[in-house]
Amino acid sequence: MASVGLPVFMVAVVLTLMTKEASSLQCYQCDSVRHPKCAETFGYSVEEVKKLNISGPCPLTEKKNSTRLLESDACKKLVSDMPGAYGKKVVRTCNIPAELEDITFNTCKDYRELTVCYCTKDNCNGQSHMLMSFPLFLLSLLSVFKLIL
Repeated sequence: MASVGLPVFMVAVVLTLMTKEASSLQCYQCDSVRHPKCAETFGYSVEEVKKLNISGPCPLTEKKNSTRLLESDACKKLVSDMPGAYGKKVVRTCNIPAELEDITFNTCKDYRELTVCYCTKDNCNGQSHMLMSFPLFLLSLLSVFKLIL
């Protein structure tokens, strides 16, 4: 009886892992140092992306102090503009979910020499500028009109 339970359990685990992989968010994963067209304006064609293997499912991340795995909640693009020899660098990758991180998705945040943009659709971090959502745009527009009137 116990010998039948183990194979059934193993099949269930494998099917669960396969389902997770199939439903994972896909992000561009490249940097402008190794991939020159992964600059602020993304310049790779679909064929080049496949050839270079710079787009794929985000890996599951182990939660700290736990065995629980977390799915990536967003793609992100980081643009650093460090003075000196380094110059402007761009990294496109998956966001590692964090419980205490204050993230507003589909927007960009500016820190000293770093801008971080988050988005939630497959390969959305290939855009030159992350667009705000329509409801956020509408709310901003209404606020401006309220100030004018």
